[in-house]
Amino acid sequence: MNKKLMMVVLIAVIFGVVAGGTVILFYPNDESAGKLTEENEVAVVSDKAIYYTMRQPFIVNSTKGNRSRYLQLDLVVMARNKSTIESLMIHTPSIRGQIINLLVDEDFFVLSTHEGKEQLREALKQLINHTLQKESAEGAVESVLFSNFVMQ
Repeated sequence: MNKKLMMVVLIAVIFGVVAGGTVILFYPNDESAGKLTEENEVAVVSDKAIYYTMRQPFIVNSTKGNRSRYLQLDLVVMARNKSTIESLMIHTPSIRGQIINLLVDEDFFVLSTHEGKEQLREALKQLINHTLQKESAEGAVESVLFSNFVMQ
């Protein structure tokens, strides 16, 4: 009986040490340390990229020159602020219309080069940011990416 009692006490002591160590490690008792941790977590979250895929592809045709040309784009927009992405979602119809107007006026021979694609990405970013600013949205789009780019 003595051995059983000693075994139960030993297990209780080990359990208490483990539980106490866990509380000390994972729950700091200093309030300022907890606030610092929360601020760091918020800073890390705001540094992460948030991607928004514009669901419908952009398809335009042009008859500039001697033949018809077709362009199909799928766009992904990147920002670091959730409210920017939310504003982008709200104003997508207006932004889509402006993007289509921009694409129709593009020179397909220029778009066939790497530099032309980079210029188009920058123009799209500026167009989107201008629209978001006009609508009093917070933040700005950091990057526009092509997930599909087909020219014929």
